[in-house]
Amino acid sequence: MARIQVLQLPDSIDELCPFVLIFDQAQDLIAANELLAHDPLDALQAATGAKAVFITAATVDIRHP
Repeated sequence: MARIQVLQLPDSIDELCPFVLIFDQAQDLIAANELLAHDPLDALQAATGAKAVFITAATVDIRHP
C-alpha cells in the first residue's frame, strides 16, 4: 500500500515552508497513472502548492531532524 510523506525543504527568501510530496511503495499508483491520458501529479502539485510530487515503487525513509 502506498504511503504519502512530506519532505520539508529549507525556507527561502521567496517562500516559507516549501515541501515535496512523496508517494512511496506505490506500485499500484504507478500502474494506474500509466493508464491515464493526463498526469494527475501536475494537478496535485498545483492544488497543494508542493514544489514537486514524486511517485516511486521503492521505500523512502525521510529523516526529520
